Amino acid sequence: MELILREQLGSVPNVYFTSDIWTETCQTRSFHDVTVHINENWTLGSTIFGVYELHESHTAQHLANHLTKTCLDWGMIAEKNCNSGYR
Repeated sequence: MELILREQLGSVPNVYFTSDIWTETCQTRSFHDVTVHINENWTLGSTIFGVYELHESHTAQHLANHLTKTCLDWGMIAEKNCNSGYR
């Protein structure tokens, strides 16, 4: 599945990211998910890149660093038109 997604990411001109952050209240642990959205031939597809436990403050800088690392881990580079948003 990962190989198919990597091939698909390499073949589209634009990708879009959304991200969510939440705290699991019983153990007070925080999580960050990163979802990629691909619009290929007017067909939207979405896949979760990952859900990661956050160990640092939820500052904009930490979240941006985490999103950047996630994109680099998946081979997303600056020449690709990447857009992101948090909710």
